[in-house]
Amino acid sequence: MQDSNVLRLIASGNGRDCFEHPLDPARCIKVPHTARGRKESRIEARYLRFQSFFHDTRDTPYIAHYHGIDHTTRGPGWVYDRILDESSNEPSPTLADTLDDDEYGREPIVWDQAFSDFHHWLARTPLVVKDLTPSNLCAQRLQDGSIRLVVIDGIGPSAFLARWVPLSSYANRRNPVYAARRGMHGLHSLIAACVYYRERRAEQRRKRASTKSSATVSPIYLLP
Repeated sequence: MQDSNVLRLIASGNGRDCFEHPLDPARCIKVPHTARGRKESRIEARYLRFQSFFHDTRDTPYIAHYHGIDHTTRGPGWVYDRILDESSNEPSPTLADTLDDDEYGREPIVWDQAFSDFHHWLARTPLVVKDLTPSNLCAQRLQDGSIRLVVIDGIGPSAFLARWVPLSSYANRRNPVYAARRGMHGLHSLIAACVYYRERRAEQRRKRASTKSSATVSPIYLLP
């Protein structure tokens, strides 16, 4: 297997690991490592295809778009956009990595506008966004210096929706509930959620480091 096809880990969740796509830096590959992760991947992909067909959501800039399946040595991987800053072309940070009181204090107008724009989109999109955690939102820096909040995970319902469900009205009912549940009802509550997630992640890393195994993890490759 060629080293150029090795997958570099970007982030790890409860059911899926996210890797940098070795052939396209503007995309990433989500590879499930649990049965639940595989089920979530299938539901999310089907939901996004369904929404794209009925509501033409392909051009919305507020989500990481789905691009099909690539196969790896650990099984199928679902390919998505990797969110990049427009000026530098570097990966955009998650809110959990960037937003706190100091960051907000440096650019309050920019962050206020980004938050307002995102809520405006959330209120009118037919897409359900069920998991608005700070780790599932990127802060993408645009060419003009403004910031766009982009959802990179947690899109779609928890189970397959019946065909008769009115998608837009369903999303309009559910999204405010999910937003409030994750502290997205106000910018200052979102900042507090970001700080909490950052502290919790640091604690998890310390626990993993204290129980670190000496076992070697086999690399994962993209199959031709």
